[in-house]
Amino acid sequence: DLAITTYRYLPARGDANEFNRRLAREIQNDGRVFVSSTMLDDKFVLRLAVGVYRTHLEEIEQTIDVLAEKASYLEANG
Repeated sequence: DLAITTYRYLPARGDANEFNRRLAREIQNDGRVFVSSTMLDDKFVLRLAVGVYRTHLEEIEQTIDVLAEKASYLEANG
C-alpha cells in the first residue's frame, strides 16, 4: 500500500523540534535515503512517503537504519 508516515525522535535532552530539524538535515545530507518534514500541531516531524509500488522492505529497513544511525550520532555529539 502507498502511504505517508510521520514520526519524530524524542531526544534525551534539548528541544525535540530542533533535534528533528537537525536529524532531517543529517539524513538528507547523507544521501542514502530521503525523508521530508512538516509541522503538525507545532511539532516538527519527519515524513516518509512510500509512493511507488516498487518500494521494498529493504528500502524501509535501510531508512530505519539511517534514522537510528543519525539520531545516535546527534545524541552523542550534540
